[in-house]
Amino acid sequence: MSVIVAVKENGVVYMGADSQTTAGKRKYTYLNETGFKVFRLDNGMLLGFCGRVGARQTILSSKGVFTLDENGDLTKRHIVLEIIPKLADKMEAVGDEESGSLDVSVLLGFKDKLYKITSGLDVLKLNEYGFSGSGENFTLYSLNSLKHLPVRERILKALVASAKRDDAVCGPYSLIDTQNLTYEVVDLGGENH
Repeated sequence: MSVIVAVKENGVVYMGADSQTTAGKRKYTYLNETGFKVFRLDNGMLLGFCGRVGARQTILSSKGVFTLDENGDLTKRHIVLEIIPKLADKMEAVGDEESGSLDVSVLLGFKDKLYKITSGLDVLKLNEYGFSGSGENFTLYSLNSLKHLPVRERILKALVASAKRDDAVCGPYSLIDTQNLTYEVVDLGGENH
């Protein structure tokens, strides 16, 4: 599984994720752009996927799913009317048609906007921060109670707290934001868990 966190601050969305992927009894860490859990699109959108890797790959290989509206913006209305139907059309390959549930959840960041698409295709607009994955519950204290810290430090503390308590999560960690759109890999040694 995974953990992905996001924080909105000063008109920018900052995202961070662990690097662990599991396959059966094996654990892998992926520290390259194709393996990062937060994917950067050419249109400037950041997509953080938690769930089945095959579903993520199928969604990302389909062109034109995560688009911007006619004004070059990302709104909840656009997500509901344009993106969700495209995901629903792929349900056979990326989810369970009977329950209408995707095999992934997605955090979306664009400029100063942050949304979450749940596995049930609910769209949530997030005002301050967001989280997703098996270790998400362990990130809440750092994201909500440590607002006095710089955003990078808050995100890293949230990721470490999750990795410390969830054996499906570990570092090194990847960070990216909607302003610079550049990945940073952070290896915290013993804090990678």
